[in-house]
Amino acid sequence: MVGSEQIASEVIVAAVPEQIRIGVKLPGPLTSRGSNGGGTYGWPLSSDDRGEISSRFGWRSRGWHSGVDIANPVGSVIYASESGNVFFVGYEGGYGNLVKIEHADGVVTYYAHCSEMYVSAGDYVERGNPIAAIGMTGTTTGPHVHFEIQINGVAVDPLDYIE
Repeated sequence: MVGSEQIASEVIVAAVPEQIRIGVKLPGPLTSRGSNGGGTYGWPLSSDDRGEISSRFGWRSRGWHSGVDIANPVGSVIYASESGNVFFVGYEGGYGNLVKIEHADGVVTYYAHCSEMYVSAGDYVERGNPIAAIGMTGTTTGPHVHFEIQINGVAVDPLDYIE
């Protein structure tokens, strides 16, 4: 978008001076917090076996990488990094088997290359619920979960938003 211009506006219902929170925890302001994390979202693997980052967000030799890859054995459980509504579970090109969860304020998390999916589209999940298992579906060089955070359709470095 290069620019915008408001043509007209009309108040249909007056604003109320309160926040109404239904369904998901509001993550608060989503601003980059630096490479040391400190954000609102949790790590998608167990605290007992956190895996190892095998590829970071950004440009790499094979092109743009829109998330972080966390290597762990096939079958390792992947957990929801925050509460939200599962709106996609299925196969999507290079992502392979993919789970997408919608959170508040236009935030969506992706969990890709899964060997198994434990949730279905339409499910509501709490932070820390098991949602899938690590696999090697789609375009991958080894077993890992591709973890991605998108804000209003734009991928951001997940490490900036993880607690």
